[in-house]
Amino acid sequence: MSNIPKILERAIFNIKREGLTSWFLKRAELNLKRRLFNISWILFAVHEFWISILYGKTGDYFVFNISDSLRDRLISFFLEQEFANYKDWGSDEENLLMFNSLSYETRSRVDKNVKIWNFNSKNLLFTKLQEELSVKIKSFVKSPFCFVNVRAWKTLPNSELFGPNTLHTDGFYPGHLKVMLYLTPLSKESGALQVGQELIIDKPAGTAVIFKNSDVIHSGIPGKSEERISIEITIFRSFIYQFQFHNGHYDGRHYKSVFTPYLKCLRII
Repeated sequence: MSNIPKILERAIFNIKREGLTSWFLKRAELNLKRRLFNISWILFAVHEFWISILYGKTGDYFVFNISDSLRDRLISFFLEQEFANYKDWGSDEENLLMFNSLSYETRSRVDKNVKIWNFNSKNLLFTKLQEELSVKIKSFVKSPFCFVNVRAWKTLPNSELFGPNTLHTDGFYPGHLKVMLYLTPLSKESGALQVGQELIIDKPAGTAVIFKNSDVIHSGIPGKSEERISIEITIFRSFIYQFQFHNGHYDGRHYKSVFTPYLKCLRII
């Protein structure tokens, strides 16, 4: 046990002492207490409560396809873009987004398994993408919605099974959804996506999945022999429709403030 980090050693000890179910219940209670003292989380939760009252709740996930022409334009675009080292990634100059906070060692580990694109998401091509997605997902989302962040990467074949390649939920604040768009086929060779109990595989390039990323467990599955190109778009259920008005960031999760889309609409920011 001496080589196991202290926090993991403590968790294993508590599970053995209290039992697995009791340990998970206590963890859930601790997370709830943290949220109750988080004003930002409370505001997002209240906002989503009223969205759900007025427009209804979404399903767990929905699979669809973008047009072949848009898919081909996106592939051509990314083939011309440069990769960036995640461990050296810069900060968000506009300071609007809440960020992932990962250690330098974890970022270096990510760099060994995926290639991250550094690109300008204010490009008109991404306006076209948002226009098409808006039509495709409107009935699933039910409420108006805002596009919050976009990022893209290439997963190497036989990548390490850690982080996004293991079953997880994202822990975003209430009201958010994710769209995963794949510019390569979903197959054993190039990889797949698991959402809940369903394995989404044997699908053509251009397949997309929108899902409740913080409520439904999911996992990327690396391919056996081919790379997988993924675009991730974060959606926020709102009272207004709004395209992303700022550049995306690979570490971006969602807005720090629930009021950000409305402040932009009022031209205050």
